[in-house]
Amino acid sequence: RHRGIRSTFSRRFPDWTLTSSPAVFDEQDRTAIVSELLASLIQNNAYLLHHPTIRAIHLARFVPASMLPQLRNAVESTNDVEAANAALLLAAYGDRTMSDRLLDLALDATRSAHVRNSALAAFDQIGTSASIRRLLDIQDWNEPTALSRVDAAAGLMDASNALLVLAALGRTDAMVSSAFYRFYDLHDPGDLEAVLDALLALSADSLRNNKMSYYLDRFWWSIARNWREEWADKVAQVVLRFEEVGEPDDSDLRRKFVPAMQSLPDHGYAVGRNILERLLVA
Repeated sequence: RHRGIRSTFSRRFPDWTLTSSPAVFDEQDRTAIVSELLASLIQNNAYLLHHPTIRAIHLARFVPASMLPQLRNAVESTNDVEAANAALLLAAYGDRTMSDRLLDLALDATRSAHVRNSALAAFDQIGTSASIRRLLDIQDWNEPTALSRVDAAAGLMDASNALLVLAALGRTDAMVSSAFYRFYDLHDPGDLEAVLDALLALSADSLRNNKMSYYLDRFWWSIARNWREEWADKVAQVVLRFEEVGEPDDSDLRRKFVPAMQSLPDHGYAVGRNILERLLVA
């Protein structure tokens, strides 16, 4: 009924349509919306990553499957804005066929920091933990994508690479947001125990990083939600390791660790007993 109005509006004000439901537009109009917005971003030298008003996840709702070949080709563009925005849009769409190519782009030192950071943010959404070793093979920790690489790796962490990721987190001075979410999302017993083992194997310098205890705030609740009795001694050893290197202080323990342990069926008795027994032996 309003086909002509929708078509005209989508071409003149494509950014305004992102708050609408894609279902009210046909494929031709959705293609026009995405194409016009991407073209305007190139013209304005503007990136989707951290854009003040346009979110890749919202724009991806309008991408028809027929546009995927065009977006995949755009990733190879020598224009930084075009390549970076295509990478983010493909990831927001969920095109996992591009994960390896996006990682290659992210690690390509000949590309700009804008392109590499956009590719890393994209890879974080569709990558796999199998690539973490490549992500964290960082030769220069002062180069502009180092923190983004750690951020992407933390978001993909599992049992196979927990020690590698924790060691990288221990080397960074900034907070890595994906680590907070990943520690809270962990629920597989194998992944949780791997983190405990990694904390026991981690260097003292990494444990002294004042951010580490904050990352673990969410981890202790993940442990509590998925508790296994056999973890009591490992948890006790982790707490004592932090105590040995001077972290965390009493306020860190009271903040999340103690409430999480008190939520256990035995109210943390087994963990406390193991801590006391090890202190007495020492």
